[in-house]
Amino acid sequence: MVPLLDLLWPLLLATCAVFVVGSTLRKLLPRHAEPVPVQEAVTPGGPRASRWEGYAAYHLAVNIMVAYLAGLALLPGTDFDTVFRFTTSAAFLGYCSTSIHGWLSERRSWRMVWRPACRGLVCSLVVGSIFAGLWPVQ
Repeated sequence: MVPLLDLLWPLLLATCAVFVVGSTLRKLLPRHAEPVPVQEAVTPGGPRASRWEGYAAYHLAVNIMVAYLAGLALLPGTDFDTVFRFTTSAAFLGYCSTSIHGWLSERRSWRMVWRPACRGLVCSLVVGSIFAGLWPVQ
């Protein structure tokens, strides 16, 4: 078992890297759906979080869960391949489960699902690489 504090550096680095990669892929991958105008309601409690703050919080939440699960399941000094496989799989569940769920159960078209699924796969590979490269040694 690896304490969560020992995984703080990989967790924060993975969050920053995935935020940059995800934002870049969001701009590069073509859109198939037409943009829908959104009307924002003014909240009485003050300004709401921006979209980018929401993305950063989402990436941080997924990476905290990845670090937590990997810390419970893997020991210090575990080899690169094992850590990479485990953390990439856990991150994939966090990043892609809603896209695949929407395709399977809500019958969304594949055109609406492939873009977030590809972005989630790339982000999962980035997270797995960072955690595996920075995994604590004995």
